[in-house]
Amino acid sequence: YLDHLIRLLKDHEALSNLHDIIPPFKEIEAEVCGFAFVSHLKNNAPVTKLPKPNQDIQLSYILRTGDLKKDVKSWELLLEQL
Repeated sequence: YLDHLIRLLKDHEALSNLHDIIPPFKEIEAEVCGFAFVSHLKNNAPVTKLPKPNQDIQLSYILRTGDLKKDVKSWELLLEQL
Protein backbone atom coordinates (compact mmCIF):
# COMPACT_ATOMS: atom_id res chain seq x y z
CA TYR A 1 0.00 0.00 0.00
CA LEU A 2 2.83 2.39 0.81
CA ASP A 3 4.23 2.03 -2.72
CA HIS A 4 0.93 3.23 -4.21
CA LEU A 5 0.63 6.06 -1.72
CA ILE A 6 4.15 7.30 -2.48
CA ARG A 7 3.52 7.12 -6.23
CA LEU A 8 0.38 9.23 -5.80
CA LEU A 9 2.16 11.79 -3.62
CA LYS A 10 5.59 11.84 -5.27
CA ASP A 11 4.92 15.18 -6.98
CA HIS A 12 4.19 16.82 -3.63
CA GLU A 13 6.80 19.39 -2.61
CA ALA A 14 7.73 17.47 0.57
CA LEU A 15 8.65 14.40 -1.50
CA SER A 16 10.45 16.22 -4.32
CA ASN A 17 13.63 14.19 -3.73
CA LEU A 18 11.67 11.02 -4.68
CA HIS A 19 10.29 12.36 -7.95
CA ASP A 20 13.09 10.98 -10.13
CA ILE A 21 13.57 7.78 -8.14
CA ILE A 22 10.02 6.40 -8.22
CA PRO A 23 8.72 5.45 -11.66
CA PRO A 24 5.24 6.56 -12.74
CA PHE A 25 2.28 4.20 -12.80
CA LYS A 26 2.13 2.06 -15.92
CA GLU A 27 -1.13 1.41 -17.71
CA ILE A 28 -2.25 -2.20 -17.54
CA GLU A 29 -4.89 -4.04 -19.47
CA ALA A 30 -7.45 -5.64 -17.18
CA GLU A 31 -10.91 -7.09 -17.35
CA VAL A 32 -13.38 -7.35 -14.49
CA CYS A 33 -14.61 -10.93 -14.51
CA GLY A 34 -16.96 -10.79 -11.53
CA PHE A 35 -17.46 -9.43 -8.04
CA ALA A 36 -18.41 -10.48 -4.53
CA PHE A 37 -20.35 -8.74 -1.81
CA VAL A 38 -18.40 -8.26 1.43
CA SER A 39 -21.03 -10.27 3.31
CA HIS A 40 -20.34 -13.25 1.02
CA LEU A 41 -16.60 -12.99 1.67
CA LYS A 42 -17.08 -12.78 5.42
CA ASN A 43 -19.10 -16.02 5.36
CA ASN A 44 -15.76 -17.70 4.68
CA ALA A 45 -13.04 -17.53 7.32
CA PRO A 46 -10.04 -15.34 6.47
CA VAL A 47 -6.84 -17.17 5.58
CA THR A 48 -3.13 -16.48 5.95
CA LYS A 49 -1.86 -19.11 3.51
CA LEU A 50 -2.61 -19.84 -0.14
CA PRO A 51 -3.21 -23.53 -0.80
CA LYS A 52 -1.12 -23.70 -4.01
CA PRO A 53 1.64 -22.76 -3.93
CA ASN A 54 1.97 -23.08 -0.19
CA GLN A 55 2.52 -19.35 0.27
CA ASP A 56 2.07 -17.16 3.35
CA ILE A 57 -0.02 -14.02 2.82
CA GLN A 58 -1.43 -11.32 5.07
CA LEU A 59 -4.85 -12.03 6.57
CA SER A 60 -7.23 -12.08 3.57
CA TYR A 61 -10.67 -13.19 2.52
CA ILE A 62 -10.46 -15.45 -0.50
CA LEU A 63 -13.14 -16.54 -2.93
CA ARG A 64 -12.69 -18.88 -5.88
CA THR A 65 -13.18 -17.12 -9.20
CA GLY A 66 -15.94 -19.59 -10.02
CA ASP A 67 -17.87 -18.24 -7.03
CA LEU A 68 -17.79 -14.63 -8.24
CA LYS A 69 -21.07 -13.03 -9.24
CA LYS A 70 -21.01 -12.47 -12.97
CA ASP A 71 -24.51 -12.94 -14.35
CA VAL A 72 -26.48 -9.96 -15.71
CA LYS A 73 -28.98 -9.96 -12.82
CA SER A 74 -26.18 -9.77 -10.23
CA TRP A 75 -24.52 -6.87 -12.07
CA GLU A 76 -27.87 -5.06 -12.22
CA LEU A 77 -28.34 -5.60 -8.48
CA LEU A 78 -24.88 -4.20 -7.83
CA LEU A 79 -25.57 -1.13 -9.97
CA GLU A 80 -28.83 -0.47 -8.10
CA GLN A 81 -26.86 -0.40 -4.83
CA LEU A 82 -24.29 2.13 -6.02
